[in-house]
Amino acid sequence: MIRGSLILMGGCLAFSLPIGVLGGVFFAEYGTTNRFIGFIRACVSALAGTPSIVYALFGYAVFCILLKLNPSVWAGWLTLSMMCTPIVVLMTEQAIKAVPETTYEAAVAIGLTRAQTLGKVILPAATPGIATGLVLATGRTAGEATPIILTVGAFYKTGNFEWNANMLRETIMNLPYHLFEGYRQGGKIPETIIWGTCLILMGLVLIINLFSILIRSKYRKKLAS
Repeated sequence: MIRGSLILMGGCLAFSLPIGVLGGVFFAEYGTTNRFIGFIRACVSALAGTPSIVYALFGYAVFCILLKLNPSVWAGWLTLSMMCTPIVVLMTEQAIKAVPETTYEAAVAIGLTRAQTLGKVILPAATPGIATGLVLATGRTAGEATPIILTVGAFYKTGNFEWNANMLRETIMNLPYHLFEGYRQGGKIPETIIWGTCLILMGLVLIINLFSILIRSKYRKKLAS
């Protein structure tokens, strides 16, 4: 179950990180005056607050049924990535806009192009804010049960787990779904196991947050020096 949760979080970040950062950069740098881009930003903001059950139903209908991926790791990754990407986009945009204008002007003054300024100055300065967005997205991925239940979750599986391409087309066990089933089945699972699952899930989210705090502190000290 721990392994399954880590696989889901890793795949979700692999999809949502590049798309979310690129989307945030685009909104911050190129979408300040365009009305159409403003409409797209409003849609992204709405998606960031959409309940997880909506993503679960959409992921099941589109990825599992329409695209015939069936409940699988692929379907789970795509559904969770859709749910987390808007958060990363908005946090990246806000982090870039929070960088002082004088920083951009100083980079231009020494001869850097707009792309060089963005890659070598703006993004490093915005890294703490981007890391915060990733933490929020990862925490949501780790704790949401509804999308997992419909697209990838397995309560119990027999046989040995194999790291190969075939696993992407199969369901996997994970902590949120196990916790949900533990309460739903009412006494069939020992209560100590249920509370142990709660403790592990909370500890996993805590470790992720601590890791993010260390990254933010490191970059802030680097920028301050």
